[in-house]
Amino acid sequence: MGKATSFHHRPSLKQTNKAFKSKFASKSSLKDKAKGKVEKTIYKPTGAKSQLNKSDRKNAAKMIQRNKKEALASTNKLFNGKNGIFKIVALVPLSPDVTAFTAAERFFASAKKPFPSDTFSPVLRSEALKQNIQFLCPDRNLYDVMDACKVADYVVFILSGEVEVDSFGELCISSVQSQGIPNSYNLAANLDHLSTKRQVEVKKSLSSFMSYFFPENDKIHALENDQEVFFVLRSIVSQTPKHLPWRENHPYLLADKVEYVVNPENPTTGTLIATGFIRGKGMSANRLVHLQNLGDFQLTKIEKQPIPGVEYHKGNEAQNEVLDIPTPELQDTLVCENIPDVMEGEQTWPTEEELREADSRVESMGIAPEAPSRKRMVVKGTSSYQAAWIVESDGDASEDGVDEDMDCDSGSEAAAEEFVEMGADNDDQSVAEEHEPLDAEEDLQQYEAYMKQRREEYLGDHQFPDEVDTPRDIPARTRFQRYRGLLSMRTSPWDAYENLPMDYSRIFQFQNFFRTRRRVLALADEAPTKVGTYASVHIANVPRSFGELYNPRRPFIVFGLLQHENKATVVNYTVLRTTEFKDPIRSKDPLIIQSGFRRYRINPIFSQNAKRAKNSNNVYKMERFLRHHDSSIMTFYGQVSFAATPALVFKENPNNPQEPILVALGSFKDTDPTRIIAKRIILTGHPFRVNRRSAVIRYMFFNSDDVEWFKPIQLSTKFGRVGHIRDSIGTHGYMKCIFDGPMKQHDTVCMNLYKRIFPKWNTQLYISPSSNQMIPHVSSNNDMME
Repeated sequence: MGKATSFHHRPSLKQTNKAFKSKFASKSSLKDKAKGKVEKTIYKPTGAKSQLNKSDRKNAAKMIQRNKKEALASTNKLFNGKNGIFKIVALVPLSPDVTAFTAAERFFASAKKPFPSDTFSPVLRSEALKQNIQFLCPDRNLYDVMDACKVADYVVFILSGEVEVDSFGELCISSVQSQGIPNSYNLAANLDHLSTKRQVEVKKSLSSFMSYFFPENDKIHALENDQEVFFVLRSIVSQTPKHLPWRENHPYLLADKVEYVVNPENPTTGTLIATGFIRGKGMSANRLVHLQNLGDFQLTKIEKQPIPGVEYHKGNEAQNEVLDIPTPELQDTLVCENIPDVMEGEQTWPTEEELREADSRVESMGIAPEAPSRKRMVVKGTSSYQAAWIVESDGDASEDGVDEDMDCDSGSEAAAEEFVEMGADNDDQSVAEEHEPLDAEEDLQQYEAYMKQRREEYLGDHQFPDEVDTPRDIPARTRFQRYRGLLSMRTSPWDAYENLPMDYSRIFQFQNFFRTRRRVLALADEAPTKVGTYASVHIANVPRSFGELYNPRRPFIVFGLLQHENKATVVNYTVLRTTEFKDPIRSKDPLIIQSGFRRYRINPIFSQNAKRAKNSNNVYKMERFLRHHDSSIMTFYGQVSFAATPALVFKENPNNPQEPILVALGSFKDTDPTRIIAKRIILTGHPFRVNRRSAVIRYMFFNSDDVEWFKPIQLSTKFGRVGHIRDSIGTHGYMKCIFDGPMKQHDTVCMNLYKRIFPKWNTQLYISPSSNQMIPHVSSNNDMME
């Protein structure tokens, strides 16, 4: 008997129905059809790259890889050997029972080197490591910690195995992390007092705490263990420092030696000589430098100096070799703002004789005089451009009694009937008789009851934060004379150069900011003093108050500015509130901002962080408060920056000035004086009587003149209706309004008004408080302060 086989249908006999051809498909149907499959996208280069064959692309990739290796090798070469520049390590204590000097002593002990106790920034020179490491030991002062981390190549956080990280330690971690941090390490002190089991638990707990801020660097090393400390030291030596983009675009110098020479001609100023390694970019004597707590200054020269601790051969000391001196026609000036001329725009009014002569010349030429334009009632001081939004209206209806501005479908019989019914003269008269305004006393009682109900209803409600009450004792046309109505806040025209304040004549504006930025950054690469040079920077005309601000326990840093970076302009920052600070932050509240290497006292204005559309008018709504979980734009008068510098916003702590409150984080956005920040207010009214699409509104205005003044502005309701004012009824501010749909009695009528606001010229340089009272004396002779 043959082998039994199972029966199968042939595949060709299976029926396949034709798929339904749908023009559109939902996202869910497309997802079900794909069943998780992802189509591979093939990159097709365009332009010159599309002409390269496979071998050319491989060669291009090899060249890019080789350039990266050469750049890395050149960076490492700067630190290698006894003549290499020092690697800076900032030691940041996070607990009150540990100090940075204790950690520095442990590093020297692990390398079997004596600790120099006579300096606040000791340098570890080790033949075994073949590199020099400089430690910065700041006190528990937030500004000193941030300044040390600005110039540091590595940051070592010092924790304690016995005392938890306090609020100041958490503030240091958040601030250092936000301004940009290079490679970091964690050392724990006071672990030798604990048992082995307890040490494991404490290390695990500290590692969990640090992993919240730095997930990639959460390992904890014992400070009392020389092997673990030396392991950290070897890791620092073997690694290449991480670059911070905002810092590497500028030259900077950490001063190892500071000397102040009083100017004999002017004893109130002098020359400050700061000596150290040039880092970041090359430095030019034609550019300005910025000193913390002092401001911007010019240079007189840059001299090369021998590296301390290095033995030179005879005749090879390279001392007092002038590397660069400023060129007068190329040197940047200290002028940071324009000097406005109040008489520059002066105009004289023609006399009566000149006007008569002009009329006679027009008549002799045979030109008919123009018809005199009808005068309009506007507020004193209002320009013709400002008055453009006040549309002239006679208040008359068309011949059939229908308002021409009414949006209706003329083909609809129902709409036409409704239109005629509401627009007829006799109906207007009946409405006026039916809705006769109340007497003054009864009207005031109802108004007070309405306002009480409204306050209770919207108390604490943030849905309508711009609503304001119209005053009864002041006419609305006087109280809100600087406001205007806009049909669309995004597209309505608004001249960015109209009615500018006097402060705008003091600022600078770039014709093309990004093109200037490219040119300035390219110019910085051509600086004569190269990176890695140990040099003395001679800073001119430093005030003698420097002696009161200088403290050898604090890092003294000289930051080089790029061209034009001292010019005053309108700067915008993108900021986001921190979740820890709960108090409200209003616009124009006094704040402290650290932007890169600068610190200011500011009173900024907050506005919406909306992406500008292609056809936008560059108008953005002002925010009265800096809101939680939503980024905003912070605007104030500041100095130009060509790098996307991080920004930290603080509120001064009156109890402890050395520990300010971190309230917001962000970064530099741009310099745009044409950005219009508009303050919006909403006037509201209550429907008194409703008849389909027609309603009598009260409590928005309190006299008929105000109704006529604001008549051209469009109305809206909280239920989505749009309308306009048609007529004024009575003398108490009642008005008849027509809307694009049926009105509800419990709806609220709104009128949006806008006014442009500007920041105040009150930005000041912030002087950070010192953590101790060690103030050196500055004499008239050369006084060395080390």
